[in-house]
Amino acid sequence: MYCKLCLKNTDLRESHIIPETFYQEIYDDLHRMVVLTLEDTKLKLIQSGIKEKLLCHNCEQRFSKWENFLKKDLVDFGNKQSKYLRFSLVDENVIKIEGIRYNEFKLAILSILWRLSVSSHPYFYLYKLGVYEEKLRHILLNGIAPDESIYPISIKRHEIEKEFHPAIIMQFPPKVFKQLVTINTSTIPPIKIQQLVTIQAFTIWGHTFKIIVNDNNFLKINLERYLRKSGHLNIKTQELIEFMSEDSVLKRIDDQDVNNIFEKMINEAEHLS
Repeated sequence: MYCKLCLKNTDLRESHIIPETFYQEIYDDLHRMVVLTLEDTKLKLIQSGIKEKLLCHNCEQRFSKWENFLKKDLVDFGNKQSKYLRFSLVDENVIKIEGIRYNEFKLAILSILWRLSVSSHPYFYLYKLGVYEEKLRHILLNGIAPDESIYPISIKRHEIEKEFHPAIIMQFPPKVFKQLVTINTSTIPPIKIQQLVTIQAFTIWGHTFKIIVNDNNFLKINLERYLRKSGHLNIKTQELIEFMSEDSVLKRIDDQDVNNIFEKMINEAEHLS
């Protein structure tokens, strides 16, 4: 079988689409989790996260190095303290972080987005990057993160009653917006075109990442809201209840079937302990 990243015909690993390290606070004592969706009301337990044969051993190791950097940073983001990152308050709801390892951090996020797109698992059907899937594959294979204005990344940190809550993994439908772009040339007058831009988002370890899926420098965005090449990042803090809308899976939390399966998990774990 062929590795999705390097395209070599070799043995494939059971690759986690979302790295397993981010399930740590979600698993029960038996290493199980429940996937909640608005469409599927037939709840079932999943052992050891969602995975499929996707990558060879070498490509798994490549991603693992970036994931380790990302996990350490997100733990520090949640605690708002670190041995090497610097934190300061911009205002009550915005934290400024300095010292992020830009290359590893951005590659880790882009690798997760790319895996969501190439996965055949029905749970990730919302993530289809089209032509950008192959472009991201080359970036990940080369191991050099693109400029801050290419696939820019913004982050929100989630809390429940002012306490950081890492036990959250969520997915979101893509958002598409239009932007008028001016292209300057040396031989003809500037060209104005209307461009469709897609934003993809996902939540891991209590942080929601939004990525503008675009690889040109013509977009008009305020880079102060995004991960900077200097290692600076402003993160907005948001109460999780703000996601509790009619089209959010969070509204399922209090449903009886959800309570029943969580109670079952607790009872089984206690029985085997």
